[in-house]
Amino acid sequence: MRNVFKIYFKHLSIKLYFLTLILLSLHLIKSGAIFKYWAIGFVLFSAPFFEWIVHKYFLHYPFQFKNKKIKQFFYKIHEGHHEKPSDLDLIFAPTVIGFLVPIIFFSLTYLITYNFDLSSTAATYSLAYYCYYEWIHLAHHTDSYIPITSRGKKLKKHHTFHHFKNENFWWGVTTILGDNIFGTNPTHKEVSKSNSTKNIFIKRSLNDVI
Repeated sequence: MRNVFKIYFKHLSIKLYFLTLILLSLHLIKSGAIFKYWAIGFVLFSAPFFEWIVHKYFLHYPFQFKNKKIKQFFYKIHEGHHEKPSDLDLIFAPTVIGFLVPIIFFSLTYLITYNFDLSSTAATYSLAYYCYYEWIHLAHHTDSYIPITSRGKKLKKHHTFHHFKNENFWWGVTTILGDNIFGTNPTHKEVSKSNSTKNIFIKRSLNDVI
């Protein structure tokens, strides 16, 4: 646990996220919007499905770019993480991806409510949830960390199957709810081992992005 804490809080992106959370929270406290329960509930309800959809349909989508810098950026987003699951630089997503999360939740909430305070609250709590996501994801990939709860053990095994058994299943990281609902949580015995867990875009070689 101590090792996970050390790695987590040492990472620049986490420092930037927490600094942003402090600033956003101060704004919400000042405006009285810190406990807008509708917005908080919206984030907590949608987070498992948002995580599942983004992982399956964005992180695993084989984008084709000619520009090498863009290729490198998308390689760092997720492709490289599958190729080198233990590489700390690739476990954490690029910082800009983390900041896209509150922007998306702010926009979605504003489109529904046209309320700036509710949207700001949703943005703040979505960034907090993303920090939780990064923590859980790091723990999944830290060999020295052994979960003590049955839920933690189940989640880590779930994510391990995604990386080392078959990358087409087990999309959840902080929860298996999305996988249970969308039917992507088979037992590991029901699924054959994939030959592309470390190269999720098997037609694209590492040489194309370096």
